[in-house]
Amino acid sequence: MRITNLQKKVLADLLRDAGLNMVDFEVSGSPKEFKIKYRYDYFSFSLDRLELQRYSIVILPVNTTVPVKENGDWEYLKARYKIWLDQLSKELVTPTGWEHFQPENYLGLKRRDLNNLFTSEEKEQAKDALNTYSQYIHHRLPMDGDAKQVILAKLEELSGKIDAMNKFDWKSLLIGTMANVVMVLGLPSEVSGMLWEGLKTAFGRLRING
Repeated sequence: MRITNLQKKVLADLLRDAGLNMVDFEVSGSPKEFKIKYRYDYFSFSLDRLELQRYSIVILPVNTTVPVKENGDWEYLKARYKIWLDQLSKELVTPTGWEHFQPENYLGLKRRDLNNLFTSEEKEQAKDALNTYSQYIHHRLPMDGDAKQVILAKLEELSGKIDAMNKFDWKSLLIGTMANVVMVLGLPSEVSGMLWEGLKTAFGRLRING
């Protein structure tokens, strides 16, 4: 049983109707298997035609990296595909604040930080800020316990590296770690935005001199 060109056109039209650009997606598959993947992240939607009006669907949505597997007819497939597209469109247009964090330079990164180590006072300031941030994540972020523990463990690791790393590398590692955690855990825009706001609040007033 083949996925027809007309069915592929319907899926492409629904993608455009959701305000998404086709060039941002990769399309692949055999005649009876079809997959649409967002080029810049893990989000994807694939289908396998089992019989005339029966499809196996595998969805990688925006709020989890765990595949969702379902079966249904063509109308059900289109409905689920439209939900996936709408969620993806919302995810891509919702600002999280992460894109502005480094240009705004809240950690005060400076050229002379490239080789300078923290002073004793600066170490305490940075550890206090990390503790404030950890408390914020523990008590304020609406996310499951396992994901929360992953983030808190990463912050604990960062606290232990303050003594050994220069200021530039440590500040860069903090930003990179949190940005990667957001991506790997597949956190929704609302949660990643709160994560960034907490980081900005905890470190925004901290100016570790170079």
